[in-house]
Amino acid sequence: MFDNRKIAETFCPSEQIVLYPGDCMELLAGVPDESLQLVVTSPPYNIGKEYEKRLKLETYIEQQVAVIRECVPCLSPQGSICWQVGNYVDNGAIIAKGPKGGKHSCNLLGKNAGNMDEFAWRIQ
Repeated sequence: MFDNRKIAETFCPSEQIVLYPGDCMELLAGVPDESLQLVVTSPPYNIGKEYEKRLKLETYIEQQVAVIRECVPCLSPQGSICWQVGNYVDNGAIIAKGPKGGKHSCNLLGKNAGNMDEFAWRIQ
């Protein structure tokens, strides 16, 4: 299935697979519109892990919205975003951030987005 395919670390339209180990906003700035078939990402959960700085929920959502808005123009008309996020925990209360649990869902994409499951949207 993966017969010696190269995994690139920088974007080039001729590459089949790019796994970018850096700031996604820097990467997305150089990606042409409608050039991607799939965006897969797992942003920080914002739950206070030792490797992340916990932000206020509103700030965290603003950051996620900014990234999603940069991703959408890069997708081909048949492209998909796989956006894996966790839940926000505040004083023991779990606030869901996914498309089925909370006001911050498919409407963030800015295109006609059909909800496929807990963390993937298909741009239609």
